[in-house]
Amino acid sequence: MLDVFIPFIAAVTDPAAAAPPAGNAFVEFLRNIYGPFGVEPSRLLMQAIDFGIVAYILYRFAFKPVLVTMDERQKKIAEGLQYAEDMKLKLADAKNKHSEILRRASIEAQEIVTNARNAAKGIVDKATASASQQAEAIIKNGKLANALERQQMLAELRREVAQLVLETTSRVLARDLTNDERARFANTAAQDLLKN
Repeated sequence: MLDVFIPFIAAVTDPAAAAPPAGNAFVEFLRNIYGPFGVEPSRLLMQAIDFGIVAYILYRFAFKPVLVTMDERQKKIAEGLQYAEDMKLKLADAKNKHSEILRRASIEAQEIVTNARNAAKGIVDKATASASQQAEAIIKNGKLANALERQQMLAELRREVAQLVLETTSRVLARDLTNDERARFANTAAQDLLKN
């Protein structure tokens, strides 16, 4: 097997010695195949080695850093997408909390308004009841005052009528009445007035 590579190595080191030995059928086979295309097997080997070195250098210093950078960017993109997904979830959660807070605030506001209405209604009811009681008290006091005033007026009227009756009686009789007679006439006149 090494016999196959000897002509290639010889061609690399010494182009004059690149002629293959006459008995080597493989080299002859290669020359028959590549010969019409102008390809020398020794140059093909050198080009393959050069290609391998260039490929290694490109992989090591060009493709590998690019691949590392692409991997880092893919990780950053994946992290960014995950972060965006997390933010969507947090935003949805925040919206849910916001709507829940608004719902609770609305309920509390309705309760406050209801409580305020009930309190205002209670105050109005109390004020109405108090005003009704005061009006009833005023009416009652007015009736009592009217009754007292009427009684006072009647008492005063009785006295005046009794005085008039006494004066009229004393003039009619043309004499002075004693105190007992005056009292008896006054009582009789007062009783007559009460009956009427």
